Amino acid sequence: MIPTAPSTDSLWLDTATQANCPSLLADIEADVVIIGGGLAGVSFAWHLLEGGLNPERLVLLESRNIASRASGRNAGFLLADFAEPYGRLKEAMGDGAARLRHLSLRNQEWLKATAAQLEINWQWSPDGVLVAAASAHEEEEYRASVQALTDDGFPVDFLAADALSERLASPNAFGGMFDPAGGGCHPACFVLELAKACMKRGARFFEQSEVIHLDSESVVAQTARGSVRAARLVLAINAYAPLLDDTLASLIAPTRGQMLSFPPVADRVLKPVVYRNHGFEYFRQDMSGRFVFGGFRQTAEALEVGYEETPTSDVQAGLCDFARQLYPQLQALEPEYRWAGTMGFSVDGMPFVGPHPHKDGILLCLGFTGHGFGLASECAKVGAALLLEGSHPDAELFSPRRLL
Repeated sequence: MIPTAPSTDSLWLDTATQANCPSLLADIEADVVIIGGGLAGVSFAWHLLEGGLNPERLVLLESRNIASRASGRNAGFLLADFAEPYGRLKEAMGDGAARLRHLSLRNQEWLKATAAQLEINWQWSPDGVLVAAASAHEEEEYRASVQALTDDGFPVDFLAADALSERLASPNAFGGMFDPAGGGCHPACFVLELAKACMKRGARFFEQSEVIHLDSESVVAQTARGSVRAARLVLAINAYAPLLDDTLASLIAPTRGQMLSFPPVADRVLKPVVYRNHGFEYFRQDMSGRFVFGGFRQTAEALEVGYEETPTSDVQAGLCDFARQLYPQLQALEPEYRWAGTMGFSVDGMPFVGPHPHKDGILLCLGFTGHGFGLASECAKVGAALLLEGSHPDAELFSPRRLL
């Protein structure tokens, strides 16, 4: 069962308008039932509708509220890179690395175009991504990644320490990379407004409707007060999938990410979002002047595995000290929000999208390894094409059966 312990609301969830979906109170039927109301599940619903699925035959079940888990509990980053530096990814995958990068760029374009189409005020800030090294070894990795990206036709720049420090508006002993493809956003706002648009088209979304049992043979999702029988089921609950299906425990692991934000300051000195120390530290200053910091799980790795969403004092203290060291203007300010969310880390760092490796009738869309906003919508498009048409050119990249 998915944990229901109290958690601290994030900045994003506190400043977004809820979807106000009903709860499931009956036994119903559908062509497709999606479990999970985050970016992956809601995007999947949208792509199915765009592909011609009858809206009245589409059901989505969310255990809490739409966007209330990782999609509303992150730092609001939109990145085109992955957990592994591009240079390493290219060594391992060859041309597959460029395919992944193009997919992530399409993901960004789809988010931007859809936000414009639906007039979603998701506070998109297209100021790029500053990837800052915290060691000489990491700096060399980014130098190699810049060369690999440039060779593959992607416009990025290597920055020496002084140039990077100027962009960072704070001293950094090492250089890094500037990637113009990316920026910051209000993640919960995007997901919630997309969900409302799906419901406006006739799709049936239910909140506070936790699935407590899956019958994969009959394709039935059972909640405490009702059930959905469908021809196909999409499992899009990322880290929480093993709690419903223990056969997925070897593929995906829950990992906590903690964040905090300070009240807005007068000057916006930092425009790009910042990904530092292999992603163990990440931060940004939004357009209102508010600093948001996340990470530091490396200081308590054993404790940061699992489903607990309550922030911890040690990690939060480390984040706060780190923020104030970088930006002295925060010394006199106390954080206004502290929150945590559970990420789903794939065993090989790649998402799982496609038919369940062991069960018919179930399709997976999960395992984004901390990069959900950079991948999930396009992965959902791949999954929707598999469900509606039986194929997609990028399907083999994410096949859940690749590790068998």
